[in-house]
Amino acid sequence: MFVCSLGKKSRKAAALAALALLLVVLCAVIGIERKEKIPPYATSDEAGRFFTEVSDSDSIDGFLSQFDLSAEKKPLLKDKVSVPSEFDSVYEKYNELQKKSGFDLSRFKGAEVNRLVLKEKGADERITLLIYKGHVIGAHISTGEFGSDYRPLS
Repeated sequence: MFVCSLGKKSRKAAALAALALLLVVLCAVIGIERKEKIPPYATSDEAGRFFTEVSDSDSIDGFLSQFDLSAEKKPLLKDKVSVPSEFDSVYEKYNELQKKSGFDLSRFKGAEVNRLVLKEKGADERITLLIYKGHVIGAHISTGEFGSDYRPLS
């Protein structure tokens, strides 16, 4: 049997180290939990309050109808993309566009998200949705041509 005797100062130091470790772990857990909670609604000046939850093509139709948009059922593209961990000037500009529609991608830095590109019904434009854990977290409209400008949904 091994017995270790610590002096008063050593016990205090060990207790403070354990407390510091507990605080670090607690802050990490709270930070992760906060990042994972996605509100079911977002708000923009143009559209007002709108729901963001999507799970199938019917709910995507419902989401788009809040912006007076409709899209073909079959996606043009469905893939995964990563939101950069650090935004460069191009992504900062893109996030400003997102904020006009009530989104903010800075909450999702480093996350892998689903990208869904749909053809707008009756138009030659594309609607791109960024979806994370069943919620639209970003979206834009474009012509689909490389280098074309993006527009906010609202």
